[in-house]
Amino acid sequence: MGTLDAGRMDPDRAGPDGRSQAFRILDPWQAGDPVFMRTSFTVVVLSLALAGCAVPPDPRLQAHPGQRYWDAIDASNFGDQVPEAESRLMELYSGELDAERCRRHRGALEHAIERVGIDLVDLTTAIECATLIDDPDWAARRRAQLDALVEYAWRDQRGRWVWHPVPVLHAGDVAVLARQRGLEIRWLRYRVPENGAGLLLEAALADTGGRTALYYFDQLDALARVHADDPAVAYPLGRMTLARSRLEADALSGDALAMTGYLYMDIESGETSPAAARRALELALDAGVIGAAVSLAELCLGFSDAECPPGRLDELVAVLEDARLAEGWLLAAALQVIEAGLDADAPGVVELIDRAASAVGPGWANYRVGELVEIHARALTDTVAMLPLGDTTLPAAARPLMQRAAGHDRPEALLRLWAALPEQRRGGDDAEGAEWIRRAAEQGHPHALLIRALQLGPDTSRARTLLRASADKGFPAAQFAAGFAGRVKASTAEQRNQARAELRRAAMGGHAAAARLLAHDALETDDDPEAARMWLASGWMVGDPESAARLVALFTAYPDIDPAADALAVEIAALLGQLGDRDLALLPIDVLTDVPPYNRDRSASTRLLKNMSEAGIGIASHELGRRSRFGIVMPQSASAAAGWFERAIEQGDVEAWSAYAGLRLFDLGETEAGLRLLEQGVEAGDPDSFNDLAWVLCTGEGGVTRDAARGLEVIAELLARVEHPHPFNLGTRAACLAAAGRFDEAEPLQRLAVKRARQEIPWQEDTIARMADRIERYARGEPYIAE
Repeated sequence: MGTLDAGRMDPDRAGPDGRSQAFRILDPWQAGDPVFMRTSFTVVVLSLALAGCAVPPDPRLQAHPGQRYWDAIDASNFGDQVPEAESRLMELYSGELDAERCRRHRGALEHAIERVGIDLVDLTTAIECATLIDDPDWAARRRAQLDALVEYAWRDQRGRWVWHPVPVLHAGDVAVLARQRGLEIRWLRYRVPENGAGLLLEAALADTGGRTALYYFDQLDALARVHADDPAVAYPLGRMTLARSRLEADALSGDALAMTGYLYMDIESGETSPAAARRALELALDAGVIGAAVSLAELCLGFSDAECPPGRLDELVAVLEDARLAEGWLLAAALQVIEAGLDADAPGVVELIDRAASAVGPGWANYRVGELVEIHARALTDTVAMLPLGDTTLPAAARPLMQRAAGHDRPEALLRLWAALPEQRRGGDDAEGAEWIRRAAEQGHPHALLIRALQLGPDTSRARTLLRASADKGFPAAQFAAGFAGRVKASTAEQRNQARAELRRAAMGGHAAAARLLAHDALETDDDPEAARMWLASGWMVGDPESAARLVALFTAYPDIDPAADALAVEIAALLGQLGDRDLALLPIDVLTDVPPYNRDRSASTRLLKNMSEAGIGIASHELGRRSRFGIVMPQSASAAAGWFERAIEQGDVEAWSAYAGLRLFDLGETEAGLRLLEQGVEAGDPDSFNDLAWVLCTGEGGVTRDAARGLEVIAELLARVEHPHPFNLGTRAACLAAAGRFDEAEPLQRLAVKRARQEIPWQEDTIARMADRIERYARGEPYIAE
């Protein structure tokens, strides 16, 4: 069964109508979060919406005494210059505090606290100074302020998850917050999410018994408040730019800690690469930032082009072990598995893990070694080194480590094992997978809470509680689910505003689907194309091609938004095309055609295609040819279609060969010209030309003289080239086998083609029905010959 039955040469060609894609739970780090899974929110949000489970407001979000200090920050109080009243304040911090220095700088210190009431370092200094000069009222007042801020910072399990960090003004506040809880910093590093959700510090904090755990602190909220007079900060893209510019400025000024986050740029040359990341981390480590050793180990394991010298990982083990850090023993254990080829149960490996477990616990110790082993395994297979979401594979060497960690109820390991299940087993009916999720949810992991809510059924009160818990921990996917559900069921302005607030939280956390919905609202409800632009740009910057496609559509449908709107649309469309997927390249056209309000101007999609064609984008010329051929949006004209197809071929669009051949062969009845174009398409490597040439040779379609032997040669060459043949390719080979009288081979192959078609292209019902009819024909010993 050939391309003809797919409709490529058929005026009624519909193609995949909908391109429905499952929403992905985005990795907060892109390169570091240990949970790897893929969940279809197409089902999730519809079930939530139909169940009517809009999430009620959380009474705990009412103003906290500590929050009032944060809310009091006024962007107008911040400028490029230090206020004159504080100009000599740094003298206070230049040496050991004493009563005389405290008295001399008390005014400056108090001015700073009144201006920036969330600076914990200034507050602790004020309390110490008050003690030195024997001013109990001053001490009590500032102690009450500090206590309120500390309580506000740590409440609701903040800091435990990357999605729910502790807010801080600057890195120095981490030490104050740790000390207030009786914790000690063992190491510290920046972790900058690719989705722009924060400017995060990861800290290993140890309690008085030496037990260490990871905590997360975020500077972006403070930065956003300080720059609140910039309207761009109201959107994820503006916040992302703000966070990265701050980190860049600190790193380039020599801040060693900042270098652990500003990983991909060489401080001296400005070069961006994993090798530059290595150099930046080496500078940070040389300056004494021990957390840089942890990042450097991950980099050397995960990126071969980081150009880590031989023995570098062993050196890092020594550095970390000398500091008596569990990470050194964990890295050494991972290297025993990776380099020495030892099993996870080997005595040397177990001994190292047990040594680390005394500090970090057996669950985390086993999980972390498994994670390092997996990072390295992925680097060897040229996949994304830092464990992308949705990958069900789990390296054999890492599996026993993950299983051991899961035995200690480590939620990341439970989720990793769940993600490694085949997709059909990840539903609630799989007893093993459901148990893993239940146990991870009991540990409070946001991913697991959301999945568990779905397993329980969205119409239950328990599910709504779990959804709220996940959303409150800052998990964007849960916030999106809650916002979408509320949006569908909202009947009052208050409910709609509440749903939009949830979507904003999700979008600010890097959830691209939430950003797209907010862009839609900005156009339909607020008549604010500029806001839509900011939301879509934010979605694009976290790697969402649909946001990019809608941004192209926005510039095309709302040209007044920017004087360079047409040029911007073409530029972004070209970037989409460079991703190598034809459907992605034409996604903006689908948006302009089918998605309101972008489709308000029926001619806009043609205008975009012509601009893209003028810019040399062959697929746009091809699409213009298709529209001209079949009279879609444009007037039907065979001569115009021929011109567009010829331009597409000149611009390098190989699939235009078969399209042009279809025009000549069927519409114009030019059999020889059509065959010549198909042969040229085969020479150019166009898969459709291979398929179509074999089809017409074996079936006589279009008046072509049948030549089954040649047809079998052509389709065999195509099948040798492709790793996963399309069902139509299988149908074409079946037709050629039947034409050659090899019906015993043709009939089972046609059955396979139909089965695969039903799985892969179920929307093409008519085509599949014609394919199925040919099964019986071949079973009777009759070839398919076109009439």
